[in-house]
Amino acid sequence: MKKTYSVSETAKILGYSTNSIYGFLKEGLINSVRIGKGKFRIPELEIKKFEGNKGEGEIIESKEKPTTSKKEGVAILSQQDVLPSALLPTPRPGKSLSDLSGESFLHTMRLWLVERVGFPTLFDWLISLTSIVLGMSLFLYSNQQDVLSLGRLSLWLNPVRLGMIFGGFGLILASMIQEEVGRTVNLTNIFRYFLGATFLGLAVVLFSGGDIDGFLIHGLFGLVILIEALSEVESSTLYMLYIFGLLISVFIALNFFPDGSDLSVVTLGLKSVFGGLGWLLSLLILVLIAFGLYGFFWNKRFLKSISFAYGLILCSLALYYGIENYWSRFFATLIAGLIGMVLPSWDSFKARLVSERTLVFKVFGSVLMCFILVILMIAVVQGTLISNANRGLSEKADFARVELSRTIDGLTQGVTDLSKNEVFIKAFVRSQSKELADQLKFLSLGRTDVAIAGVVEADGEPIASYPASATFSLSNFAGAEFFNSTLNTGKTYVSMALENLIEGVDNVFLIAVPTVNTKNVVSGVLFVAVSGVNLSSELQRVGDSTLGQEVVVVGEGGKMVVHPNADRLGVVVNEADGSYDLWKTNAVNMEGYNWRGLHSLFGSSKLSKYGLTVIVSEPVQKVLDVNLSWLTWLLILFLIIGIVMLTSIIFIKTTRRMGEK
Repeated sequence: MKKTYSVSETAKILGYSTNSIYGFLKEGLINSVRIGKGKFRIPELEIKKFEGNKGEGEIIESKEKPTTSKKEGVAILSQQDVLPSALLPTPRPGKSLSDLSGESFLHTMRLWLVERVGFPTLFDWLISLTSIVLGMSLFLYSNQQDVLSLGRLSLWLNPVRLGMIFGGFGLILASMIQEEVGRTVNLTNIFRYFLGATFLGLAVVLFSGGDIDGFLIHGLFGLVILIEALSEVESSTLYMLYIFGLLISVFIALNFFPDGSDLSVVTLGLKSVFGGLGWLLSLLILVLIAFGLYGFFWNKRFLKSISFAYGLILCSLALYYGIENYWSRFFATLIAGLIGMVLPSWDSFKARLVSERTLVFKVFGSVLMCFILVILMIAVVQGTLISNANRGLSEKADFARVELSRTIDGLTQGVTDLSKNEVFIKAFVRSQSKELADQLKFLSLGRTDVAIAGVVEADGEPIASYPASATFSLSNFAGAEFFNSTLNTGKTYVSMALENLIEGVDNVFLIAVPTVNTKNVVSGVLFVAVSGVNLSSELQRVGDSTLGQEVVVVGEGGKMVVHPNADRLGVVVNEADGSYDLWKTNAVNMEGYNWRGLHSLFGSSKLSKYGLTVIVSEPVQKVLDVNLSWLTWLLILFLIIGIVMLTSIIFIKTTRRMGEK
């Protein structure tokens, strides 16, 4: 079989651009065999006709007509047709690829991909995949979310996400077209600088949030990207720099940060596992670095083996990150690990891709598709857990509302019934403190939330209380809001927020009713004070403490009526707290940050007749903190099998097609 060449191969041999060769084909200056829509093969004899005589000059045409193949319908020169001194002209400028190829736009694009696409470096593959996948994974719920989304840091979350996705796609595409634009601008370096700055920006955000691990991992990656942009160092060198940096970062984290610092659960787990033998892990890290340096400087073959070992270590680390819901770090370390495992066979892999340029897109697209499918699988699992949690929180908020309403209604009914009791009225008229105290005692039977119950005369002077209180006896309530409202309106008074009654009895929820004399004339006030602390303790039972669920009740003016932290009772809810939005609106569920600054889900229910909003919250990580280690193993297995299968299929099909040619 006579040897033939593709358009790009012919362009390299003759020293012309592929545009020029397409122009010569269209004008008939070079004869070829069409093997498909927009694809040509050029015989070796035809190339030899012009080889060594390229450049400007007149065209020397053969007097004899070339032999024509009826099967292909194109002209192929036989041996006697070859002219030893033919010259090709310089192509006329201004012609587009579409004009030169004579094909439609879609076929022209395919032509370009087949013949002219550039080949990205291995480290550019790592940067692009990591940026795209990391950007997408930041939309997942992750342990990093609490750090990234606090306060002013949340302003940078979306720019970081979108910047990584845009930069990742931009870098891989720029690498493929760099040969076309290289004379005017280094487009690849522009995207490298952009992504380097983005990763460094993410590192600064994480450091500001106290995330030491994230700062070291992402900051180091951004630094290595900038080194590539500035120096054009080989991919293997850059990868080793990144690995050495990671190992040194772990060494620093293990030896120079105390247990209480903001390290990830993975690093803290390593420290706890090794315990007093932390020096052993540090020694292991130093040995790995020494092996890498030996391979890098003295034994390249050994370097390939150690890079494979580095890849396995990173994949193992990725597994632990996945189990602990650090998904963005899971993907970043997993991709780095897979690249390390590919590094030993990269040269042969690259040789195949150079001869079949479309594989660049196929392999990159296939690998990216596998990661996207994994991200979608995680998103589906997380979405299901979040949906179920939202429904559960709404139901618990309704239940807590019913419990709170039952408490308030029960006490209101109790003081109302007592105020109408004949024995109570007689004791009140006679100012019999002991008898009234005995009557008040019934309001506290079987309850832990009642702080004090008392009776006050029309002039604000106290008559009796239970339990007895010297401070209460010495007080006067003529200026108290609950006293004046009840006495003047003759109606039941229920607090819309926590109030301070007397010294030592503060943050209480007051319920008061008017008391009458034997002539049914309002002559005083009967009240019961419900402790906000004790009421909070009762309602916290509605939530599951093992899941971090907390119940809060917001009253008039946004003041906390029920809260798990007694110091925050009576305090106005912070606008940064998700409870604020639920109090201001009629929303049933929402996602935000609780008073502890944890990324949480909220469910609410309104107790409208008392102007109260009952809210139950649960940290997102507690929602997702289920035994999903099987999912992480499954995802890694799926990724590896998927990437291997897709890559193998692509290579098999390509090999067959090349054999047919």
